[in-house]
Amino acid sequence: EDLTRNMAPAVFLLWPAILAMVGTLARPWGAVVGAITLPLTAVLIFLCNHETSKLAIVVGLAAFICAVLSARWTGRLVAVVWVLACLAVLPVALALHRLDVHEASWLQKSARHRIVIWNTTAEHVLQSPWFGTGARTTYEVGPLMEQNGTMDMSGEFPRSLSVHSHSVYLQTWLELGLVGASLLTLLGLAILQAIRALPP
Repeated sequence: EDLTRNMAPAVFLLWPAILAMVGTLARPWGAVVGAITLPLTAVLIFLCNHETSKLAIVVGLAAFICAVLSARWTGRLVAVVWVLACLAVLPVALALHRLDVHEASWLQKSARHRIVIWNTTAEHVLQSPWFGTGARTTYEVGPLMEQNGTMDMSGEFPRSLSVHSHSVYLQTWLELGLVGASLLTLLGLAILQAIRALPP
């Protein structure tokens, strides 16, 4: 369980760590150490139970390969994906549930449960879409709703907010509303612009 909890930070820090190795160690050692670090981290992630980290490392590697081929177009593509993740997550979460994707047998059980959690979160977002319910309220409100019986906890996948929504984008919408989602979008775009300004 401890290993699983540390997989998300491992994925987040992998590429900056490799960049630091390549940028600070004498040639060819930076590239050598970076080339060793990537597969070791990938093996570790695929040995754990954190499915999102597995998806993240595959997508990160695909983005890296695309960036090697064309840094400019990859930067543009990542920016578009970021904007969609921040702003389109709400209708997508609602649509996935309405299309009964959570009942698809080809999806893992944890993924199907997340679709139910995302839908529950999205429905709560609609109650306060502009400014949200307040920062970190999910950690307080979710467990309280479960205890008070105001959530439907029956069935294979309980319709609960839990302590978090398993999506930073949806949780931002829930707690900070459109204002927070817009700020998150702008923050990500600013970081991507800073990355694009780095030397090749």
